[in-house]
Amino acid sequence: DRRLDQTALELLKDDLRSGAPERQERSAQVVGSLGASGIPLLIQVIKEEKDFRVRQVSASLLAEQGAEAGAQIKRALATEVTVEQRFRILEVIDTVTRDLRNELTYCFGDSSAKIRRAAFRLFERLHQDDLIDTILPLAQDEDAAVAKGAIRSLAHLRSTAAIDALKDILDETEEPKVVIACCQALGELGSPDGVDLLARVLGKRKLIRRRWDQQVRATAAMALRQIDDPKAAKILQRFARDKAVRVRQLASAPTESLDETGEIEIEASEY
Repeated sequence: DRRLDQTALELLKDDLRSGAPERQERSAQVVGSLGASGIPLLIQVIKEEKDFRVRQVSASLLAEQGAEAGAQIKRALATEVTVEQRFRILEVIDTVTRDLRNELTYCFGDSSAKIRRAAFRLFERLHQDDLIDTILPLAQDEDAAVAKGAIRSLAHLRSTAAIDALKDILDETEEPKVVIACCQALGELGSPDGVDLLARVLGKRKLIRRRWDQQVRATAAMALRQIDDPKAAKILQRFARDKAVRVRQLASAPTESLDETGEIEIEASEY
């Protein structure tokens, strides 16, 4: 662990930020040779530098220092008070460490919308089903924008676990905007596993037996059209004469998924 005086460290920071490949490469070599004593310098560059590429280079150098670098950058995120500097850390922290469950939980509850959005993007980059429980409470947030952001991030996982999470949200929510976001997410996923969930929204709700309003149901119909599965097409066909104009139009429009000859059994009582 070599140590340099403050003047030399500032020169290294300037070289890392210079944008000149040769200067950046040489400074990276020097910082890499500092070992653990170079970690604070690299974290400072990440916090202060606007250029994403420079921050990414610094994060890559940090990653070479192993667990200690991960612990220090997580501490920097937890203790930093400036929104912009926390945001810059969030943009590259997963290059240093992927053990970020606590950090996601913390940032999802931040008062800054910018930090919450950065946390959503981090969740998407990590792409881990075992982190779904950190984001699920936000899908029921009173702020519809927060709920929709969480649901969009769930859709990025493209997994069975994500569909199960969307099912839980649909079973519990009474908020039309949340249901719309769930339907859009299921349409984006395009999985046949989402067909029954969308059918329940399009038809009658399972417990209290009332229909959602036309906009919610039209969104469900549009989402079903995104799923390339014969069962989705058959369900749409059932609503081709629906009283709601937009639902009727979306349900009756031609779709490549509709199998004119195949028969699919659908329990009417389910929808």
